[in-house]
Amino acid sequence: MKYHRYYEKFMKMELKQSIVKIPEYSNFSEYYPYIAESIRLKRIIKRLENKLKSEKVRSSKFKINRELDLTKTKLKKNNLLKRLHGESKQEAIFQRRYKIQSSRMRFSTLAGKYPKKLSQKIRKLWGKLRRLIHKNLPPSLFNLRELNTAEKGLALREWLQEKRKKIR
Repeated sequence: MKYHRYYEKFMKMELKQSIVKIPEYSNFSEYYPYIAESIRLKRIIKRLENKLKSEKVRSSKFKINRELDLTKTKLKKNNLLKRLHGESKQEAIFQRRYKIQSSRMRFSTLAGKYPKKLSQKIRKLWGKLRRLIHKNLPPSLFNLRELNTAEKGLALREWLQEKRKKIR
């Protein structure tokens, strides 16, 4: 939970600010060194891409492109190391939670800005979205307490068969 807050803080920071100077970065990098390096390299790539867009001189564009290519290769190597050490799964969890959290924040600001009728419509849409997400889950995972073990296996097999039919 603590490291998730750090990850969220890093993602919300502006590109101009340096992540390395923040004390949370050192704590995060001790526990998740490859995720921290990945965040740092991605921010460098974004900065270089923004710089490349605004640059007009061809020679400096060439230098920026070369630096961009070097950082992208470093990022690829870091991604391999991240997968090797098992941090890619944890980063996926961080990203998922960050996206859910940011969408909730956007939803709450939208619901607060608009009149009651519109905010009720937004809440209904949010409920439909949640139901759709749960609809894609197997019934045995969604209703664990309601079914005994034999029924769970049968329900799971039926769900898998229905999914296969939809895919075909």
